[in-house]
Amino acid sequence: MKTNVRIDFTGLYSLADPFDGEEQGIVDCTSLPGCSMYVDAGAEEELRCKLGTVAVRGIHFLDNGNYHYVTRFFLERIVSPFSLLVFDNHTDDQEPAFEGLRSCGSWIRDARADLKTLQEVMLVQGRDRISGQLSEGAKVYVSIDLDVLSESELKVNWDQGELLLSELVTMLKDLLRGHEILGVDICGGCLPEEDRLLNDNKRVFNELYKVIDNEILGEGQLL
Repeated sequence: MKTNVRIDFTGLYSLADPFDGEEQGIVDCTSLPGCSMYVDAGAEEELRCKLGTVAVRGIHFLDNGNYHYVTRFFLERIVSPFSLLVFDNHTDDQEPAFEGLRSCGSWIRDARADLKTLQEVMLVQGRDRISGQLSEGAKVYVSIDLDVLSESELKVNWDQGELLLSELVTMLKDLLRGHEILGVDICGGCLPEEDRLLNDNKRVFNELYKVIDNEILGEGQLL
């Protein structure tokens, strides 16, 4: 079973629907406190409740990069050994500044420490900034932060890399060929202040959704 959803924290997707009008799920978190960049215990409990019916298999749009830690709530539900492929301009493997709180910059570190099913992490930060690997035949969960893209593709709310969207798509296909894909999530972008930025959001969200849905998680999965 596959569940495609958008998780709304800021209203980003109300202006640029990643599913281009197709009927898909919406998880409304716009009134949830204690969850931007850092997530407190109350917000964690509420998010687990809200996401409890969303299948791991599917495409999950997580809003902007402040909410990349939401990936963790999908990873902790994977019961068999798996690998994690991350595209991100940052490592997200740092200690949080506030002890006891998970953050958008510590979620990979937390996952490495806490999830016994997580076997390896491959991090792609750019064309020549790649660490880790995917073992042959590994089951893979994919997490994409769009800050890995050049600002010429779209603008995000963090400093960003240099990849073109076409390069990201090619790398995704090449790296995932021969692997079973457990699920995919995507974060990144910002509320647009002008029409050009809004159009960039729509173009990038829609193209990634279609490629992943049809060629990576769909019947044409790259096996």
